[in-house]
Amino acid sequence: QYYTVPRIVLSYLVRHKICVLPHAYKAEHLADDAPEWVGGLANFLTERRVNEIGTALRALLSEEDLPEDHGLGMDEETGVAAVFHNMLVEEVHIHRVDGDEDSSVGGGGVVKSGASYVVIATKGDKFTAYGADGQKRGDYMVTADAGGANDFTIPTAM
Repeated sequence: QYYTVPRIVLSYLVRHKICVLPHAYKAEHLADDAPEWVGGLANFLTERRVNEIGTALRALLSEEDLPEDHGLGMDEETGVAAVFHNMLVEEVHIHRVDGDEDSSVGGGGVVKSGASYVVIATKGDKFTAYGADGQKRGDYMVTADAGGANDFTIPTAM
């Protein structure tokens, strides 16, 4: 079994209960879109991969470029996708916390208003979100196992 971009996108949409009506002119494309093929990706699409695909699709649909060091799909299933969703009307900055020190995550860790940002992390990693004014907006800890994902929502109020 091979994985094509259209098949992965179809599988992602079906997994999220979105009705898809693929259209194909060639017989081999019809076979690619068949439910048994699209459904066959269930084992391939771990929670981490699903979140990575979702982030890439949101970036594509919003016409926003992902940062060059986005890290999506770059390493094996040893990491966890820590997905930060910014519900504030201002951008926030994500910092990785290590003991008493914190530092900005790769790519600057800037999450625009209404956007999402993925950091590849490991279980137990801690993060803090700061508003543009330097005020702390939340503390977050990764609890998922390798190959999984954690969704963190940065709320509109603390």
